[in-house]
Amino acid sequence: MTEPTPQRVWRMTCSFCGAPVELKSPASVMAVCSYCKSTLLRDGDSLRRVGQTSDVFHDHSPLSLGCTGRWQARSFVAVGRVQWSAPDEAGRPDGSRWTEWNLLFDDGRTAWLSEDNGTCVVTESVTPCPPVPQPKALTPGASVSLLGTSWTVTWNVQAECVAAQGELSRRPDFGHRQPLVELRNPAGEVMALEWAPEGPEAYRGQSVALADLGLLAADGAPVTAADEGGEKRLVAREAQRPGRGVECPHCGSAVEVKLSQSVSVACGHCHAVITLKDGELEGLAHHQDLVTLDSQLPLGCVGRLSLGDTRRSWQVVGVRERRQVAVVQGEPVYFWREYLLYNQTEGFAFLTEADEQWTLSASLTGAPKVDGERAQYKGTWYKRMEAYEAITTAVLGEFYWRVQREERSLNVDYQGTGGQAHRRLYSEATGQELHWSAGRTLRDDEVRKAFGLPERKVSVLHKLSEQAQTAMGEDVTDLGVGGWLIVLAFIGFIVYVFVQPDECDRIADLYGAQSVEHQRCLAEQGSGSSGGSSGGHGGSYGGYSSGGFHK
Repeated sequence: MTEPTPQRVWRMTCSFCGAPVELKSPASVMAVCSYCKSTLLRDGDSLRRVGQTSDVFHDHSPLSLGCTGRWQARSFVAVGRVQWSAPDEAGRPDGSRWTEWNLLFDDGRTAWLSEDNGTCVVTESVTPCPPVPQPKALTPGASVSLLGTSWTVTWNVQAECVAAQGELSRRPDFGHRQPLVELRNPAGEVMALEWAPEGPEAYRGQSVALADLGLLAADGAPVTAADEGGEKRLVAREAQRPGRGVECPHCGSAVEVKLSQSVSVACGHCHAVITLKDGELEGLAHHQDLVTLDSQLPLGCVGRLSLGDTRRSWQVVGVRERRQVAVVQGEPVYFWREYLLYNQTEGFAFLTEADEQWTLSASLTGAPKVDGERAQYKGTWYKRMEAYEAITTAVLGEFYWRVQREERSLNVDYQGTGGQAHRRLYSEATGQELHWSAGRTLRDDEVRKAFGLPERKVSVLHKLSEQAQTAMGEDVTDLGVGGWLIVLAFIGFIVYVFVQPDECDRIADLYGAQSVEHQRCLAEQGSGSSGGSSGGHGGSYGGYSSGGFHK
């Protein structure tokens, strides 16, 4: 593949240090001097220094300035990149960090590529920007109509551009947080809204696998190749990179970090959860009271499973145990376990183990269309199984998002209808984000064969559920029969008054069918009437933000 050749190259000098600066695109409004890191604003045939950028953080990306590829039958070259940071829901800085690459196509147009844990999203500017609501009105789960399409808000944060490199088609506003909102639709598209000082900007695009971009490094070496089985993979394989070692600040034991994307890693000795920044130790997230996980799949084990049409090798890199939050004291409590799987080309997936049930799922680029108790995504209809609140109880291994103590989310599980009953759809809502994932159920023998597991023992998760139920029961045994009748009557009154179906409908009309408020109402309603769970929980929360804002 030949590199796209610009019709003209603008050669200028840095107004601060005098070093040469080359611009390939006439659309570039800013460049960063590779010598002194000055940010240079294009002013006619000269460059005016307007500040200085920080060094870019090492994101272990297979991309680099000057690398080339093809997208939608057009050749491109990566001419610049910007790096962003956004606080998490607790207000801690660097809750999310991501890189966006400025692409110059052979037809002179530009686009942005945002990496997302093995896949990426390519978006192009929507000009002119359509009228958009104010950021505060775009809460996660809300519906909005733009460009004749219905979108769901999936992310709303205040983010800051912290570093840049190369040439850029827009001017970053360094040192200032600005609203960034992400929208998704049932067709698998992404719409990114950014409120720059000049006004709102919109970018629209879709997901694509890095391995399908035909990437070549600046020296012409391939970034992707096919293995012996014909499966595309990244040449710079994670397995060939030496692991990074950090010392646990709680017990002093050595902890090896194997994946470049990891943001959190659990110590295998004291079970402390360590937060990483740029691959280095940042601090403890939580420790000590996390129980040791007796997981069926040990860290590092590899199994071959098919998430789509192709069977691939997946490695277990993290394990997270979660449970359902009991709304009514004494109701059944269910535990499940999520194994974070990694494949060099596909990125991350989630294998969920409930009591004698498995599901395999991955994050969606789009957002399903929800219609009452049903949801539709790419031609498949799903029916709502249950809604509930989930809490993290234990972790092991490493994760590409920041794991938090007692992290909670409002979950809704859906099952495919008709001949698609094996399909699953999951939504998880937090304050900043609405995350969707989809997958399928797996037979127990399929998982055992894939990972070479022995015959199933007595389910650890079943034991945990029984222990939790016993503990909850012991807390209220002194109520007696009369006390229980009063409690049950009071609970029935509360459920009837506060979570009637028409009340949830009213909330949906006010905030949107997928808003956090509506999901909480459904969760309360479901917990009061579902009569228990089938143990089929499969929520796989990694979050869109963990991989980056898709613009």
